[in-house]
Amino acid sequence: MIAIINKGPHTNDLGGERNYEVRINDAVICTFKHRRADGLAACLRSAAEAVEEKTSMDVEKLFMLVNERKAGADADF
Repeated sequence: MIAIINKGPHTNDLGGERNYEVRINDAVICTFKHRRADGLAACLRSAAEAVEEKTSMDVEKLFMLVNERKAGADADF
């Protein structure tokens, strides 16, 4: 299941900014902020952008880890 969860704050400000989570099953993939007054389409775009940013950051971290391990292995010789 893919879900976009409104985490609040839950106030009387009906169109205000809220914190959201994008989840796959029980795993939180990323978080983002969205103004409810901007509508559903904007919320979905914000969710997609947050997922893409998280994915890019994960790939960058993976490359850094590989490069660190390679540098460590090269130093052993």
